[in-house]
This record gives sequence, structure tokens and C-alpha cells, in this order.
Amino acid sequence: MSELNDDIRRVIREELKNAEIPSNFERVWDTYNSKQENMSRKSNKKRWKAILVAACLATISVSSIAAISFVKRVENSKSVFEYDSNVVGYWEVIDIVDDIEQYDVHNRISDEDEFWLLQCIFEDDGDVKYVIKEGEKKQFIQASSSTWSKGVVWIEEFGGYIAQHYEIKNIDGEEYMFLEQKNGDYVYGRVDEPYYFILKKTDGLLEDIEIPEMRIDDTNIPFVYNEEMIGKWKAVACEWKIEDWQVGKVTPDLPLQELEIKENEMVNTKGQGETYIDLWRWSDTKIINLNDSTVMNCILKEIDGDTYMFMEWKSGDYTDNGRDPAYYILKKEVQE
Repeated sequence: MSELNDDIRRVIREELKNAEIPSNFERVWDTYNSKQENMSRKSNKKRWKAILVAACLATISVSSIAAISFVKRVENSKSVFEYDSNVVGYWEVIDIVDDIEQYDVHNRISDEDEFWLLQCIFEDDGDVKYVIKEGEKKQFIQASSSTWSKGVVWIEEFGGYIAQHYEIKNIDGEEYMFLEQKNGDYVYGRVDEPYYFILKKTDGLLEDIEIPEMRIDDTNIPFVYNEEMIGKWKAVACEWKIEDWQVGKVTPDLPLQELEIKENEMVNTKGQGETYIDLWRWSDTKIINLNDSTVMNCILKEIDGDTYMFMEWKSGDYTDNGRDPAYYILKKEVQE
């Protein structure tokens, strides 16, 4: 029995390690063995093995499950643009439902406090803009990753294109849209069906909306050499706040996969299937994006013997929508 236990222990540990899943494996295994020692010969050892597997699975983070999921409901490309005159205009969110058949125009199901999305603006050229809730504010955002074609809104995310279908119905003389919402739970197969936003066509933008001004940074920064920055850095996660991340937490399908910071002041970047040579510059603990006129500050930390970079991620949310930057977490590759 001891030999069999050793084999089980080795296989589970190797699989967890290969999948880069954080778990307190030794504690779980010791608990299993102590229980087994106290069992009589008539005890059901298969039951305790099942408990062991369940305990290991319970220690896996949700982010890691997403990263190793075999199911990913995205498309490799989006459809050719097809015009739909019925969808062009302003649409206000009035309800959220799990099923279209649930909706009754006279009986709202969801509370307005649950809405993070307040309004969608479908433009003639296929762009989609949004009004979202930011705390107590209504904020207008331009989302370059969102476009529409007849019957569908395309979202570029999770390493592909998500097709969120819409249906327009006339109810009591008013135009209503039923718009699928396919979040990460749906994309990675944790739920089987999307939920729906119910939107009503309106004449214009909601009142009291903040429209942020475009932000640019001063990129005229002299070069300062910092040996700690030199090398290759592999992206592992992206979070809105540094404190939201812990070792082992992974964000799947990041648009930025790797940085190579070179001694000649230049930075190579690697995305999903694409590598850009000398795309950015760097100085001291700053990454400089001349194309977008942004400067991304970096914090270097030693954690459990590894070096991590927490790099500000100044995307369109920062430059166009007035939001604070998110943070990329990158792990430095050890040079052979």
C-alpha cells in the first residue's frame, strides 16, 4: 500500500506543478495519511482517496482553472460588417435576465443597482460605445475592442472574438434589444448559457455623463540605466490593483505575453502570435510607449526567490476613458 501511495503522491504533485496550480499539497497529503493510519482494515480506503482528490481540487484558484480549461468559446475571426439600420442609435439598459422568455416589460426583474452597464451607442460605422457605472458616476467610454455587425456585437477578448448576439423586438410600440452577455464564466465553460441585458431604444445620451478628456504622458525622458530591468519578463497576470494578486494567480490569454528589455534602451514585446522589435523604450523603472504617448511605471519585487515586475498598463481605458491604469504582473526569466 505504501508503494501505491508513493505513486499517487508523485502523479498528483507533478500534475499540479505542470499546470502551475497553487496548492498546499503536503498538508493535504499528510492529512490523508494520518486518516489512513487510523482506519481499520475494513475501512473504505477508496473513500479517503476521493477525499484527497477533492481536497486538492479545492485548493485550486478560480483563475488557474480558467487558465487550464479545455473549453474556450471564442472565434478566431469576426464576421464581415453587415449594416443594420434598426440597431443604430442609443440603447438604455433597463433589466438583466437569464432567459429572454423571463422578460416582462411591465415587471422588472433586476435592481438598477446591479447594472454596471447603463447604455450602449451603436454607431453607423460599426463601432460600439458605452456608458458604464463608475461608483456613483456615469462615465462614457470608447471601447476599441467592441464592434457590431447585423445581429451580433463582437468583443475582442480572451485571445479571440466573442460573438454576443442581439435580437430586437417591438413591444407595445417601443423598440427593445435582447443582448447576450458572455463573460469569462461562459467563455471558459463554467456556465452553459449567457445572460441577457434588456435595452430600450432612446433619443440620446443619458444625463449627467462624464466624458473624460484624452490623457497623454510626457515621454521626453532621458535614459537612465538600471541593470535590474535587463532581461526577459513573462506575463502571468493583470489586475486593477497590485494587492489583488498573489503568487500562482494567472490571467489567461493576455494580449501582452512577454517583454524583452535590452541594454540599448529598447524593448521588444511579444503578443499572441506576434513579436514587435524595438516597439517601446525604457529608462530606469519606466516603460515608454511613444506610439500612445504613455509612460508605464514599474515596481520590482523579490517574492519567494523570484523577481516580479508590476507594470502599469495604460490602455485605452487610461488614455481615452479616464480610468486608473491596471497592472501587468511579469516574472523575470532566469538566465541559463
